[in-house]
Amino acid sequence: GLFKAGWETLKNPAFLPYIISGSMLYAAQFMIVAALPFLVVTRVVDDPKEGDLLASLLLLGLVVVSSLLLPLVDWVAARVRKTRLYMGSLVVFAVMVPLATLAGSIPGVPAMAHLIGVLVILSPALAVGFVIPRAILADVMDHDTERTGYRREAMYNGMEGLTQKIAGGLAMAFQGVLFAEFGFSREHPHGIILTGAAAGVLAVIGVLAFLKYPLKK
Repeated sequence: GLFKAGWETLKNPAFLPYIISGSMLYAAQFMIVAALPFLVVTRVVDDPKEGDLLASLLLLGLVVVSSLLLPLVDWVAARVRKTRLYMGSLVVFAVMVPLATLAGSIPGVPAMAHLIGVLVILSPALAVGFVIPRAILADVMDHDTERTGYRREAMYNGMEGLTQKIAGGLAMAFQGVLFAEFGFSREHPHGIILTGAAAGVLAVIGVLAFLKYPLKK
């Protein structure tokens, strides 16, 4: 049955740390991507009309640079344990995402240079996030087969998608609350800054959850 099979995945001691960390990282990424256009319009450019285009270009640049780093990730993954790479990406997100929304708030640091620098540092972590979680999930599913004798790949993928979508939806709702309570304008940007802080907290939760991951591969 659907619900019984879903419950069985949660009994896998390797799945819960993975799915919590992955969902927190997904929610953190969701929040920062949604906040970036507001950040650029209010803190980076003088003309708001340029903000949306610049935010799109910055996101595109982040994805392109991260994609170009995939061969490097593959090379490193052959020499470094997958779990260490993934943990490293979680730590980078936890540190750098709150710094991203501080662009334009640090005296003496140009907002554009600040934001580009943060995105450049984030790109290797994003490249790791493109590929390594799927490899870890494969290990989790293999562990389930060793434990139970069943193959439940579809259920594991479904549970991952479900929990990530729920986490992303809740993150967006919380971001809306932050914007409504603390502002997202040039005069009142604190909701944008707090969005970065909240995304960083989510990434920290992901780090703490993944510390409980039992497989050493």
